Amino acid sequence: MSELRELVERFYATFDDNDMGAAQACFTPEGGEAGVAAWREFTGRLKAAAPDARLRVVTAIEDGERIAVEGVLTGTFTAPMQTPKGQAPPSGNAFALPFADVFTVAGGLIARHRVYYDQVDFLTQLGLLPATG
Repeated sequence: MSELRELVERFYATFDDNDMGAAQACFTPEGGEAGVAAWREFTGRLKAAAPDARLRVVTAIEDGERIAVEGVLTGTFTAPMQTPKGQAPPSGNAFALPFADVFTVAGGLIARHRVYYDQVDFLTQLGLLPATG
């Protein structure tokens, strides 16, 4: 496994384990403050609502100091989730959400992290939006 892939796998393990200290250790000092703050907010809300949530790498493509990952976020919506519009009640729904991450690495640490996923698909799987035909 490459160093970039190893870093991403280690970073994803911080999500699975809900370990913000280990997440911070994956970021450069410049990227750590903003990167971990965003990660902490995302992880906190999601793990509170779906404690069994896990990240899995499907494929990864590397180019120099960048790595793009196609993955799947899985879990079960079993507890209330705090949203910008208030608290959403749990549906008990299992979810399997495809996502893409793009990481820029400097000195063996994450300098930049961007996440892309279909929010409508996610909210539908959670049972917060009606399924469309």
